[in-house]
Amino acid sequence: MATRKVRILFVNCPTLDVDACTYIILAQNAVQNLFEFEVCHHWASIDLDKYKNDRSLAEFWSRQMIFGHRLWGANRADRIHAASLDRKAYPFLNNETGYGDLHELRQLVLTHERKLSRNTEDYGGKQGALPTIVITETPVSGVYIARTVDNLAVVTVSIWQKYLAPPSVLEFLLLNVERLAVRVAIKPDMPTHYPTRACIGDFTPCVVDFKATILVGHLCSECTGLLSTVLNEHELNDLRHLVSHKWLGKLDDLGSVASNLKRVYEYDLSRTRGLRPSLVERATDILWSSEVLRLICSLLGLLLLWAAAKHPLLWILGKIHIHY
Repeated sequence: MATRKVRILFVNCPTLDVDACTYIILAQNAVQNLFEFEVCHHWASIDLDKYKNDRSLAEFWSRQMIFGHRLWGANRADRIHAASLDRKAYPFLNNETGYGDLHELRQLVLTHERKLSRNTEDYGGKQGALPTIVITETPVSGVYIARTVDNLAVVTVSIWQKYLAPPSVLEFLLLNVERLAVRVAIKPDMPTHYPTRACIGDFTPCVVDFKATILVGHLCSECTGLLSTVLNEHELNDLRHLVSHKWLGKLDDLGSVASNLKRVYEYDLSRTRGLRPSLVERATDILWSSEVLRLICSLLGLLLLWAAAKHPLLWILGKIHIHY
């Protein structure tokens, strides 16, 4: 049984919590053998010396406004700067990407591949670009979620907030990575179907219907029949298990993917509604942590003792009221 290698390339993601997204994508490698996902960041292949003195005022102030890792996220300014490098290297990322524009995206991917092959022995460029899924905040024209051409796919999070939240953006991206991996690495001619069946092969003219596909994660009988010509039963079961997302586990199950996301990346799948945990969500997590609650209770206790010492009559009346 061959494992299909699929590369995920982050391009122009100034807001998305790329670290948490990287973890949840790579966590798939431990629960199935159908795909082996790997992650790259486009900015890492850019000639940084060319732009080292080209930081905008907004980026500068973004760095100055970081007043605490837990409340703001210490790598946010780095994401903003990395995305600006992507856009400066490829100006078409500033606009909507249409179907005809994917040739520019392919050139971006191939250039990244060539630069990567010069730094590693594993990618000598002998077989051309790997099946690649580009994750970006650049909109895809026509209110599309994703587009594919041969072994290249692009998925955008630009419309997620408006049409598809909740569930979380990580769950949205996870299912898109899985369904696009089928097209770029297994069956490039895999058709889509309508009406919606909450299946990874859905074409959803009503974008909001894709919420059901994310939550259900189904492989319909028609898609199963088509994929059975290239996959054996064990591989089909791996795919079913992958898209079900049951392997994410529960938040209170220590060591599960959901628990690790919350513990390490402060990303709560059940609550996070933005492209990253918001300032309010981070502050709430801190407020309701056990240490802070103990501090609040201690302060309230001291306040009550002070009130009792200063105003014994209020204390007595309070006791009488309680007994009454």
